[in-house]
Amino acid sequence: MKALLERGQDAVGIRLLQESFNMGSLSLYASLGFEVKEALVLLKGKFRSQPLSGVEVRPMVSQDVDESEALCKELYGCDRTRDLEYAVNDLSAWVACKQGRIAAYTCSMLALGHSVAETEADMQALLLGAAASRSEVEISFYLPVRYASLFRWCLQEGLRALKPLAVMAIGDYQQPVGCYFPSYLY
Repeated sequence: MKALLERGQDAVGIRLLQESFNMGSLSLYASLGFEVKEALVLLKGKFRSQPLSGVEVRPMVSQDVDESEALCKELYGCDRTRDLEYAVNDLSAWVACKQGRIAAYTCSMLALGHSVAETEADMQALLLGAAASRSEVEISFYLPVRYASLFRWCLQEGLRALKPLAVMAIGDYQQPVGCYFPSYLY
């Protein structure tokens, strides 16, 4: 870990996801200067409800990358263009459109991809729409527990909480706005 920190010494900040039940890693990261920035829970399962009307949810295509990246920069505060381009070609990326514009996207319906939405309602529409097309597969994502109403909604929809995690950071950290789910790779 010290070698990694030395390698990143010129970075404005370094982030990681820590499994909160692992006291050894929590102690190691804290002793190296990392601070907990966000409590998360890994959720997994299938939604009970059908997609919401009034929101178009469809697979992301390469023409959506620029608009999705602009949404990411506005809400997430960082550039994820490479992740979006990879997701379009190699993952199951989705967008939710309202009034002809992208209001939410996900790089994957698995926890390895991040998701961004303007509001919790937009995230719900995205999740239900994308999950409906993959009804045979359980989805998973890391939900910040500060979204208490979204967390309760997910539980009521039949998803299971599997384990607690935390976003930890050293250096600069910009708290995302809107609604976001980090990826395992952050």
